[in-house]
Amino acid sequence: MRIGVKKKIGTVTWITYYNFGTFLQAYALQQVVTNLGFDSFIISDESIVNQKKPKRSIYFCLKCALYRIYKRTFHNNSYAKGSCRSNILYKQFADSFLTIDRTWKNSDDLNQRYDMFICGSDQIWYPSTEIFHPFYYLAFTDKKKIAYAPSVGSSSYPEEFKSKVKSLLESFSSISVREEKGADLLRSFASKEITVALDPTLLLSSEQWENIIHRSTATEPYILCYLLTYNQVYIDYVYSYAKEKKMQLRIFITSDKYLSYADKPLFAGPKEFLEEIHGASYFFTDSFHGTIFSIQYRKRFVTFKRFKETDGKNQNSRLTNLFAILGLEDYFISEERLSVIAQLPEIEYNCVHAILNEEREKSIIFLSKALNS
Repeated sequence: MRIGVKKKIGTVTWITYYNFGTFLQAYALQQVVTNLGFDSFIISDESIVNQKKPKRSIYFCLKCALYRIYKRTFHNNSYAKGSCRSNILYKQFADSFLTIDRTWKNSDDLNQRYDMFICGSDQIWYPSTEIFHPFYYLAFTDKKKIAYAPSVGSSSYPEEFKSKVKSLLESFSSISVREEKGADLLRSFASKEITVALDPTLLLSSEQWENIIHRSTATEPYILCYLLTYNQVYIDYVYSYAKEKKMQLRIFITSDKYLSYADKPLFAGPKEFLEEIHGASYFFTDSFHGTIFSIQYRKRFVTFKRFKETDGKNQNSRLTNLFAILGLEDYFISEERLSVIAQLPEIEYNCVHAILNEEREKSIIFLSKALNS
């Protein structure tokens, strides 16, 4: 390596699927790695995603195309137009804020482009046959590999995954994951040391996040809602709460079912997602990253449980872990506990951010040591 030339880091994470948290965690990790003195690139996983898509017949593809045309022409035109606008905003965010390597041709080409690789965050290590791909474990390279806070996102680990994942983990020089439960699951069969680290979006301060947004121009207070999973009980509660408080209800539209509840339906990109949270008076969400930015921006908020504890695909562990670290367990609410929301006290954010600052420092130290050792 020539003196004065920065090492090139390639980060593998989800970046093809349009999700607020997916794009924001990718941005945050890229910023932190850059701040630590490296040239940081996000490796496009588009070809991997396309590989995993099942092949469809010409008849099936034609049927789907005609159905999309029908929906856009006759059914929920506002939802279709809004979704298109959201897609444009995601592309604008990627062009403005992310450095993505979309030109790599194959594993050998990719291996030659970078000095080392990071297995980035999000639920890329979720143990599912639909998600699993050796690419997300950096199997294409024999260079230095670091795992920074990928999420296992599950309360159990199927036996069918253990043998193939164990061999993949052995080649990492440093491994961290996003939640304690995930670390315990990997420790049960892997010999490598597993550290728990913060999600990348928590490695940047709220002031750093404010640098990329425009402050809200809303003249009246509003209630904000973002639900990844449609839940009639939750949306009814939020709608009633907004009416009781006589405040506008803004909803990020993840389903056309929400359109009739929203005073202002929101079709957004990652930047607009941050801006709406920043300006909200109260935020109701079932999202991990919705929760994180509620905390970053010191908002009154409640996080609804998306999954029942008995659900075999329960992904509550990452939120349970975050709330336990920050002492905010009371703000993680199930359908059976909606009545307690009215009695929840104001969050003592000075204490919460003091804990967060300590955890942030630990995680950045881990990443720095991993990159420089």
